[in-house]
Amino acid sequence: MPVDPMPIPSDLHYTLAPGAQVPQWAAMWEHLSTAFGETLSAFARLGPGDMLLVWVAVLLTLLCILVARLSRGLSRFTGRQLHLTTSLADTALAAGCLQREMNERQLRAYVDVAAVSFQRFAPGQEIIVQVELRNHGLTPALNLIAQVTLAFLPFPAPDLPVLEAPSPDLLPSVLAARESRAVLQGVSIQSTPGTAERLLTGELGLYVLGKLTYADVFGREHVTTVSMVASGERLKGRQPFVRCEAGNQSS
Repeated sequence: MPVDPMPIPSDLHYTLAPGAQVPQWAAMWEHLSTAFGETLSAFARLGPGDMLLVWVAVLLTLLCILVARLSRGLSRFTGRQLHLTTSLADTALAAGCLQREMNERQLRAYVDVAAVSFQRFAPGQEIIVQVELRNHGLTPALNLIAQVTLAFLPFPAPDLPVLEAPSPDLLPSVLAARESRAVLQGVSIQSTPGTAERLLTGELGLYVLGKLTYADVFGREHVTTVSMVASGERLKGRQPFVRCEAGNQSS
């Protein structure tokens, strides 16, 4: 049976235009019905195996679409989870490092000069000063080298001398936690007459300059510098030495 050709676009526009004739709508419907019928006939001519292949193809297509949608959603979810996990790991690592540093600060050794006093003050002969070192920390101070120097300088001194390198005779030692150790240092005043008198009048000051180097049990090196002075009426007191404004630092 002959089939009428599909209307060209201009004819279709004319068919859909307001006031189009009813027979043209009937012709379009007839074309659609014919195409649908031919499709059903084609499916009817397929064997069971061919129909199975068609349904498998349809199901695979739907499955691919579903997997693609799930993959995009899973990829976004995985990306968010990875970013969140990385952020949490970085935060935990920073918190762990901070906690470890705080623990080390609480446990490490802290060596400083606890007190300075006269062991001997003989005008015209010599002065011997006792420097008391103390470890205020909870763990030992390792490889401790205590360098102490006495100097007569104008009081107040505009500048403090820089300590030279420690003598090779100074051997490193260990200072246990909460323990103290006395270091004696002497200076002769015989070569300069009147030094003791100038100290008592406050013209000169007896300066104690110290540098303490040590390591804590965590393997970190530390340095403590000390500068103290005694002059004038303080020489007669029980605590003649006071810290200077400069030269006292610790790490």
